[in-house]
Amino acid sequence: MERDGSTTCYSLVFAGDTWSVAGRQCASRGPTSRLAVVTSAEQNVAITALLQDNGLSESWLAAREHVHSWQWLDGAFTSTKY
Repeated sequence: MERDGSTTCYSLVFAGDTWSVAGRQCASRGPTSRLAVVTSAEQNVAITALLQDNGLSESWLAAREHVHSWQWLDGAFTSTKY
């Protein structure tokens, strides 16, 4: 997926029973690898399709609970629903 001149690649990592383990597993793949931050409907569709194509219905994403709401690791709050 290309966006704003940069390329985003999604990969499934089948190791990570917890959010922390999944995040470390992604980070071990390289300096730009991380759990996904969903910032658009297009990204949401791409990630959902990747999961469905692999028979999965859930995954770990780069968000955490923050004072009764959810916040992406880039600092944005998850106020939009796709």
